[in-house]
Amino acid sequence: MQNLHVRAESLHCPIRSFDSLPSLRRAAINVFNDDPALISLPWGSLTNLDIGGIGVEAEKGRDILRRCTNLKDAKLLIRTRRPIIPPAGPKFTLPLLKRFIVFFDGQYDTSFFLNIDLPSLSHFQIGTELAEVEWLYNSPISLDFHRLQSLTLARVDISMDALLTILRASPSIRHLALNFYRTDATTFLSKLQYDGNSSPALLPHLESLVIYTEHLVLSEKPYVDAILSRWRVPRKSPVARLQKVSLLFLDFGWIKASLLSKFVQPQAEGLDVTIEESFIGFEFPLYAAWDSFSPK
Repeated sequence: MQNLHVRAESLHCPIRSFDSLPSLRRAAINVFNDDPALISLPWGSLTNLDIGGIGVEAEKGRDILRRCTNLKDAKLLIRTRRPIIPPAGPKFTLPLLKRFIVFFDGQYDTSFFLNIDLPSLSHFQIGTELAEVEWLYNSPISLDFHRLQSLTLARVDISMDALLTILRASPSIRHLALNFYRTDATTFLSKLQYDGNSSPALLPHLESLVIYTEHLVLSEKPYVDAILSRWRVPRKSPVARLQKVSLLFLDFGWIKASLLSKFVQPQAEGLDVTIEESFIGFEFPLYAAWDSFSPK
């Protein structure tokens, strides 16, 4: 057996019957009224792991990851009701992990990522499932983003300085999705804008951009300037041409018509632009990724 999907309301006691499945590669665990860590698996043989249901406590989630030495794709719902105690013990490495999706249900602290080395990480998505959650950003996310090609941050109450620090450390990003929860996107857009000179540009390989903003939008100009500057780059420019843009302005419907009028010609030239004022018809990568817990 290579694929396992466990869905249960309660477990009541530890389950060890899956230990003897050495060929198991993909596991999805959805337990709704108990601790999924009660299920014992041959963690070291797994390449794909989804943990949903009510999620797993942060400390146990880290312990599970520590044992998944061959993991390539991980999707975890982390349950926290208090600030996470900074983890003790030695640093551990997941050498093959390429895609890492983390939801936090409860209070969030970047200590969860301390002492985890992910040298192959190329796709990283992080956010919270609960809209009313207050986010704590006590320290920079301690991951190496140098090889990152895709990044999604949803409802992360992150300072603009911290966000720009992460993006400057991620020159390989091709796909970026940001949910501006309490932060104005204007500063980010001004840094994204390419002025055509030889100075290094922010995210020089960016091809796809998704922005969902819940912050007050006063003008469409920063969006227009940034997007057009990355669409109309010279042919031999060191900066990639932006190919696709998706924007969601929740409760700011006035901006949709205004922006669309500015992108008529770029759309005719081939720029893929989607602008919405409600979730109908809009897909934010993190939530789309969380729709199903079935192993791939």
